[in-house]
Amino acid sequence: MAREKIYETDDQGVHYIVTTDSANGRRAEAESSSRAEMGTIRRTRTEASSWADDQWTVARLWDEYQTANPALKGMSVYRAIFNAHLSRSFGGMQPAEISPFDLDRLKLDEMKGRSPKSIANALELLRRIINFGIRRGLCPGPRFTI
Repeated sequence: MAREKIYETDDQGVHYIVTTDSANGRRAEAESSSRAEMGTIRRTRTEASSWADDQWTVARLWDEYQTANPALKGMSVYRAIFNAHLSRSFGGMQPAEISPFDLDRLKLDEMKGRSPKSIANALELLRRIINFGIRRGLCPGPRFTI
């Protein structure tokens, strides 16, 4: 079997003449190192997903609140309030990430044209959900009173 000459360049643009055997060896090394890196990436993604499972967002606390209190008298009304007003704004946030500015934005922008009682009901439900998580030891609360 005749050895072919292959011209390769390195990072600095220098050309080398290599035989097919050594070129194949270099490729095999590169593939094995990329496979090892992929394993690291997969492990990192798995660790990130397990870390995300430990994070208690408002939406996740809401699900837990519903399962803990299935027979609450006004649960259908609370469900409607959460889905209409709170899930979009606060669903992906952790309670400790919520700032007074977020609450003001909810009051002024997102619930514009609603009655003051509707705004108060939405804020009350948000307060209940967060306090539920704090009492159960699932998450830290915000640094202010809702």
